[in-house]
Amino acid sequence: MAISKFNVQATRLVIATAGQAELPPLLIPDNCHTVIIYNNTVGIKVFIASVGKFAVGTAVDPDDSINLFPESNITLPIGVLSTRPAAGSSGQLVYDCAAPGSANVNIVYLCSLTA
Repeated sequence: MAISKFNVQATRLVIATAGQAELPPLLIPDNCHTVIIYNNTVGIKVFIASVGKFAVGTAVDPDDSINLFPESNITLPIGVLSTRPAAGSSGQLVYDCAAPGSANVNIVYLCSLTA
């Protein structure tokens, strides 16, 4: 991903089908240090994991991921790209949801001036 010129960037992901992990429309910028994720769905959990752990289009294992309960949020202090673990991951997150159904996820990236 590239460096964001903005301190705050937001995106929204609609997970259409449970069991098929998706990337958000806006990927995590290199200079993003914090990700705030809100599960804006009633009654359905969202599962969040690293791209290196689960591939896009595959099911994210609820026992091996972050479980974000309905109508709740989490703040992830991930550090800028130069401080993130590099082994087996692109630094991006994939999102999946519990069956049956779909989920709406609001994502906010907080960015610094450098990566």
